[in-house]
Amino acid sequence: MAINGERKEHSGIVFRDGPCGRRPALDGGPDIWELIATYKQGEESGEKAIQETAELLELTELRVRAGLRYYSEHPREIDERIRRNVRAGQ
Repeated sequence: MAINGERKEHSGIVFRDGPCGRRPALDGGPDIWELIATYKQGEESGEKAIQETAELLELTELRVRAGLRYYSEHPREIDERIRRNVRAGQ
């Protein structure tokens, strides 16, 4: 399916425009960088990390998995956005 000339490959992922540019997000949820930062900051790994992230962000595990799938294909983009936001918050 094409949206605005782009192929939508990730169900549940939308793109938002803002002062820092266009960024991927969960439809009706947080930006992917926020989800991934939360996931990485947790003390758990694997399935428990997914559960923990879902609870912290009040999302279903399916939505967390959708964000993780997007991240698995675009890690540099998301990691760079996390770095920029960490620097901006210091």
